[in-house]
Amino acid sequence: MENKARIWFFTDFHGSNICFNKFLNLVKNENKPNVLIIGADLTGKQIVPLVEAENETFIIPLGGKEIKKKISEKDELKKSLADIGYYPYECSFDEYKKFNYSDKLKNEIFEKLAKERLEEWIKLADLKLPDSEVCQVIVNAGNDDPFFIDPLLDSSKKLIRGEGKVLNLPANLKLLSTGYTTKTPWPCPREVSEDKLKVILSDMTDCITSTDKLLFNFHCPPYNTSLDLANNLDNKTFKKLYGKKHVGSKSIREAIEYWQPIASLHGHIHEVSTKELLNKTICYNPGSDYLNGKLQGVFLQINSDGIIEFEMLTSEKVNDKSDKESTGIIKTIIKALPFVGSFYKDYISSKKQNEVNSKLETVSKDIEKIKQSLNK
Repeated sequence: MENKARIWFFTDFHGSNICFNKFLNLVKNENKPNVLIIGADLTGKQIVPLVEAENETFIIPLGGKEIKKKISEKDELKKSLADIGYYPYECSFDEYKKFNYSDKLKNEIFEKLAKERLEEWIKLADLKLPDSEVCQVIVNAGNDDPFFIDPLLDSSKKLIRGEGKVLNLPANLKLLSTGYTTKTPWPCPREVSEDKLKVILSDMTDCITSTDKLLFNFHCPPYNTSLDLANNLDNKTFKKLYGKKHVGSKSIREAIEYWQPIASLHGHIHEVSTKELLNKTICYNPGSDYLNGKLQGVFLQINSDGIIEFEMLTSEKVNDKSDKESTGIIKTIIKALPFVGSFYKDYISSKKQNEVNSKLETVSKDIEKIKQSLNK
């Protein structure tokens, strides 16, 4: 095993094709990383219907408004949408009507498109990545990621799913990972209470000792630090209010303060790019700028004595050479269909209402039957 770990950490790709492809290409970087990590949140959050129309055109419905484009422009638009993490959904007008009025169908379409995107990523990873002896590539699902992606990740020959595991890295380091977070304003698949998160952390730390050289890869940042300062949102409208607030985990902070890993890697809060010292542990959150196809990360070189020889928050410069008209359409779509929280928020929040409606429909039918029996 190598006596130095050269670790490059990124997080919150949210379905962005361009970010994932850039990530894969880092195995060829001159820094020669032998560990690459995507902290969490692999799947996207928004479906964009591309609806067939007359005269070789298609329509993009945007909340009451429409953009009409030529069929010849569709492939370029699909690529641009996939680059920023959206899922293009090609459909007829009748299919769009069903999609638009059925939360169940939205959920099914989302699952289909998310699976297809992730399967493409896994094929690319298995084709492009070297063996783990050269570079370990670790990925993790986050709070926004549905559970159906776990078996897909496990099917990869080159990607290692880190959730709940203690993985051995170069320089005799041990990496502990979890993508679970505390509660957010939106119902997300992998958010739990502080008590439950404490159990998840305890299950992992049961098999380590105080002499182990540790790295933490916990999606949720520690509470009351510069890493967990998020935009202050209205709980009902989700609009930005004045100022920021701390939204991290107290359990994760306690685990860091108790175990004092060499470094602790986090994400979840996109708008920060920072580091902070908690006792002896340097905690990092590189943030995320996937909507611009821009990689923000943390590069660490750690020796076998557990000393960080080099560390840097990294960010790339992106030269926008794309067509101005195409870029304008993407910006319009982002503005009209912004995504916050999980795609599942609409499905989950409406699920109870659907159940209520179903029960009301049953009651109405029963009442109608009673009326008919009385009229006989």
